[in-house]
Amino acid sequence: MSPDLATQRSRIARLERHVRHTRALACGTGLLAATLFLTGSAARGRPVVQAERLELVTAQGVRQAILSADTLGFRITLLDARGRPVGNLRLNAEPRLTVETGAGRELAGLGAPKVHNLTE
Repeated sequence: MSPDLATQRSRIARLERHVRHTRALACGTGLLAATLFLTGSAARGRPVVQAERLELVTAQGVRQAILSADTLGFRITLLDARGRPVGNLRLNAEPRLTVETGAGRELAGLGAPKVHNLTE
């Protein structure tokens, strides 16, 4: 076998390996692109999380805050270390911020329809 023929065979073998690797890479890239496209188009139409109520808790499971939505609007409730409400922020047509006792009695409020000071 002449040196030219051996060189040509090695070059052809190397090119064939390169084509096989390129073909496999192209197939993998195509599958990845199709997966990303289908995943992205399916997720656009739906919310990631949908709930009427979301509770934020510590690692021990103690509730710290509640995010909720109802017919009156959107509400954030802050809780003390025992899980009792100490503050609320309600957002609707008449936004209102309140500070409450652990029993839920309003101590102070700011916003519509009224503004008042602390009471005892």
